[in-house]
Amino acid sequence: MNEQQFREKAQAEGYAEPVLVEWSAGEFNDSHAHDFDAMIYVVEGSLEITCGEVDGHLAPGTYTSLGKGVMHTDGAGGDGVKFLAARR
Repeated sequence: MNEQQFREKAQAEGYAEPVLVEWSAGEFNDSHAHDFDAMIYVVEGSLEITCGEVDGHLAPGTYTSLGKGVMHTDGAGGDGVKFLAARR
């Protein structure tokens, strides 16, 4: 999937316009949940997401979504990460 396809998918699924987020290498968010659904697309670097027993590694060109209230951790890989985040 490319960035334009991600934007189109997000729009079609009712998400707000994606915003670009940048995290430095090693930046980490401990266990938390959001009060919104999120859709994430990695532009550069890598993003590590853990939901319960499932560890996910997102590389450039990949995306995932997290439902409202889903507990997870997330963090940037060794080179940092730039990703698009859309909410609904």
